[in-house]
Amino acid sequence: MQRLSIGGGKVLLTTQRLYARKVEDLRPQLPNLQYVLLADIDEDLSDDVLSLPRLMERASPDFTIPPTNPEDPALLHFTSGTTGSPKASMSWPWSSIT
Repeated sequence: MQRLSIGGGKVLLTTQRLYARKVEDLRPQLPNLQYVLLADIDEDLSDDVLSLPRLMERASPDFTIPPTNPEDPALLHFTSGTTGSPKASMSWPWSSIT
């Protein structure tokens, strides 16, 4: 939950079992989380808990990647959190350029 909160996650991709065990009861505390995509179900569970395989079946094969700003973060990494709260570290697309 801390990773979703800190990162402001809007979409979560997981399995039905992990969603039920770790996230479902915490949804009220995750106001940014708009959709949960479940990789192992065939039918949507609700308007915001969706079947990823079903979405992929309906998706167009054509997709244009939207432009991004060079200052937009590319990845948000987290420590394991085994010794306290997880710590975040951002990576930018240009950080690997030498």
